[in-house]
Amino acid sequence: MLFDVQEKVKIELPEEAGYIVDLYNQDWDERTGQAFEVANFIELTKDRNTLLDIGSHVGFFSYLFYSNNNQGNKRVYSIEPSEPNLQVAAQILYSNKWLDDIFIFNLLIGDQQSEAECLWETGADTLVVDYEVTSDTRFGIKEGRTGKHKIRMITVDNFYWLVEMGMENSMAAQVYNMEPQDEEKVIEKKDKVVDNTDLVIDTIKIDVEGYEFRVLKGGIQAINKHRPLIFLEVHKERLALYNNSIFHVYNILEKMEYNLFDLHMNPVKDKSHYSDLFLSDKGKPVEVRLVCQPRENMY
Repeated sequence: MLFDVQEKVKIELPEEAGYIVDLYNQDWDERTGQAFEVANFIELTKDRNTLLDIGSHVGFFSYLFYSNNNQGNKRVYSIEPSEPNLQVAAQILYSNKWLDDIFIFNLLIGDQQSEAECLWETGADTLVVDYEVTSDTRFGIKEGRTGKHKIRMITVDNFYWLVEMGMENSMAAQVYNMEPQDEEKVIEKKDKVVDNTDLVIDTIKIDVEGYEFRVLKGGIQAINKHRPLIFLEVHKERLALYNNSIFHVYNILEKMEYNLFDLHMNPVKDKSHYSDLFLSDKGKPVEVRLVCQPRENMY
């Protein structure tokens, strides 16, 4: 079914996934509304070519990027640790014949190369890295799911290197519910090495439920080299679960010489202004959505 996102981009999704589009078309809360994030994303990525979607869930931002002013030259790397979410994403990719341009990976992105223990988080239908701080009882294992899962973790730096060397296919997730001839095509693609040394991933979207500092920390070299536009969700309370804070995020972006903008594309003037963005709204945690632009490429 064809859905119209904010009367700017049309994307094809299963009818049962239409609630996602409805959310972004109607959720215009001035403080934290995700619809403003989507509006910024549409406007700022229409002329961009390659997206690294970290924490892609079922892939909405991946599809939005790909469909936005697409002249046939866009590519997307969609990374999500939750297999159920990837199953939904794979079905959408297959039905739209996007398999040659949008690639999905069952991975975690962090600050090290390892096998990470993960858990199903309460209130979020996805996997998160096991908490380092367990005293905060607001966050825990989702009811009905037990045990921990091990997922491969790599860094942004390493992922960029794999893409440049044309070896990212070796890590691509198996695509579900495909016809036999398409399964063979995926296997063939996994074994294929492509020269991507000139490819620049010019856009990154990060939504990782409190692991955002670790993602940035593991991507310093690649980000400094390629200078992508970054869409970043910062979760104050969840950062604390990994012994990090909002200022770890601010400082690393400052070190990499990025300017920050809020949901309304107002410049974040300094650290104090940045801190004010996180002031609680009626006692509820506030997720801050930022646009981060390299200072040398300001619009």
